[in-house]
Amino acid sequence: MSRTRLIALVAALLTLGLAAFLGATQPSAASAPTLRLVAPAGDLSALAPVTVELHAVEAAELGAWEFTLAYDPSFLTLTGLEAAPGLGNDQPDCNPAGERCVLLLGPRPTLGGTSLGAVSYGAAPGLNGEGVIALLHFQPTGRIGTTALGLSDALVTDTQGQAVTPLLESTTLTLGSGGYRLYLPSVSNNQ
Repeated sequence: MSRTRLIALVAALLTLGLAAFLGATQPSAASAPTLRLVAPAGDLSALAPVTVELHAVEAAELGAWEFTLAYDPSFLTLTGLEAAPGLGNDQPDCNPAGERCVLLLGPRPTLGGTSLGAVSYGAAPGLNGEGVIALLHFQPTGRIGTTALGLSDALVTDTQGQAVTPLLESTTLTLGSGGYRLYLPSVSNNQ
């Protein structure tokens, strides 16, 4: 083998070895968690309140979340946002020295929807894996049909503040009679 080929072979092996070494020392990018809206199944009442759960899936030390929620106001009115135990305790007596406490952000109307979010703080670890992190409360307007609840412009952070764009899963609600019956008085022609 010629000296030039030998030098080229050694250089190639050194380059491959260096690339493998640097690749091994780089931290692998964590997979993005998923924010998923989970609505009650079936035909719901077009008049009774509805609660939709917000789930975090494949979370790693989840510390905060935010997104824009789009929905048709002719079908629904967002009446409230409630923190769920998956993210922490939103009670005024929360003790950050021993647990995770939550501050809710929103709802706040924005162009294209409603901005919602939550930030947690405290000594306890953030959510790992899957859990319900918020409850969205809606009041249907009485209109019957199927309506979408869409998520966009989302961001989540871990407990150290490292931000990542999550995967998003929206849902739909089917509003109808939902089992309500209206009983009318009987009418008779007997006099």
